[in-house]
Amino acid sequence: MSNYGGWPGRPGQPGPGGWVYAPPPPKPGVIPLHPLTIADVLHGILGTVRRYFWAVYGPITLVVLVSGAFAAGTAALIYSPLRTFYTDIHSQGDVTTGQDGEIAAYVGGVVLLYLICAFCWYAVASLTTAATLRHAVIGRRATMRQIVAEALPGLWRTLGALGLIVLVGGGALLVASVAFVLLSALAGSPGATLGLLLLLAALGWMFFLAIRLALLVPVVVLENQGVKDAFSRAWRLNERNWWRTFGFTLTVSLIGSVVSNVVSTPISVLTSSSTLDSLTQDGHAWTVADLPPFGSFWLYLVGLLVTAFVGSLLVLPLVPLCNGLLYIDRRIRRESLDEQLAAEAGISLSWPPAAPQPGYGGWPGQPAYGQPPYSGWPGQQPPPMWPGAAQPPVPPAPPQDSTGGSEPPA
Repeated sequence: MSNYGGWPGRPGQPGPGGWVYAPPPPKPGVIPLHPLTIADVLHGILGTVRRYFWAVYGPITLVVLVSGAFAAGTAALIYSPLRTFYTDIHSQGDVTTGQDGEIAAYVGGVVLLYLICAFCWYAVASLTTAATLRHAVIGRRATMRQIVAEALPGLWRTLGALGLIVLVGGGALLVASVAFVLLSALAGSPGATLGLLLLLAALGWMFFLAIRLALLVPVVVLENQGVKDAFSRAWRLNERNWWRTFGFTLTVSLIGSVVSNVVSTPISVLTSSSTLDSLTQDGHAWTVADLPPFGSFWLYLVGLLVTAFVGSLLVLPLVPLCNGLLYIDRRIRRESLDEQLAAEAGISLSWPPAAPQPGYGGWPGQPAYGQPPYSGWPGQQPPPMWPGAAQPPVPPAPPQDSTGGSEPPA
């Protein structure tokens, strides 16, 4: 971490001549270039969403709409058999053993479909927000098309990295679940207690792993690392920082949950009021015969899906943005990333600060007026190499002959 501020003494602390004025750290983009506090992270998230709204929400919205179309097609396929099944239960007034299995199949299919969609959404959100932060922290403009083009090369590595976390954590949970069932069947109550402890341990392991590897996708995207190298790098980078990462992530998640509930609650109330009224009976025990008509039940299911999709869309970028800013914070504290970012933004961390480099339109790092833009899309800049990213291989120079020229190929 750089020692931004004057001489003598450290910033804000007394030196040989007394207290020294400590100028505020420069802020070329959405965060100041110094170790981040929770306020800096929250301001950085809001600033990124405000300045790069379409770059943040555009790709995620497209993926959610595609998933919604797939879910709508699946709902259309199961509409008729589900209606027949629902009508049979309503008319007979009871649920048979075979119908219990069908209910479990329907519920399991919906849950599995949503989990797959949620995994894809989170992967895309993590990928595109990390690519957006590359520009946001130094105040460089970026379009949605540019972000998508820069993020696509890391798509499969991001899916593989997140999938490996799910495999390691979910595998432990699956083993614990099987052990719980077997111990409950073979050893009764003591076995069930032991199995429950195993389940809790597996859940704790999944939670610990998710927080410890919170910086995984930013490492994959911003440092161009493979899955194996990214795992070890993210593990080391977040060392002795678990509780801080947990606190920041929890704060951002709670804020996102409040925003999601404010938006999705009216939708849920409108689509579920008739169903919930029919399930509330006064004076007698509820039975299957009290189920609402299929139309009300179907509207309730559609409302649940719409609520889940809208709520997820709103909060999806928040935690990935928090993870990306935590990655930047860790590198500022451990690797003086603030100095490298300042150099990339064309400013100085010394005091008094050097004059910023001129840039077209006032954005640091853009070509001066009259320079040709990056070829491809008009006005777009080449994808910047993030400080610390894996450098592309340099081709070997051709062999030299004794006269200093290149030898002709054999």
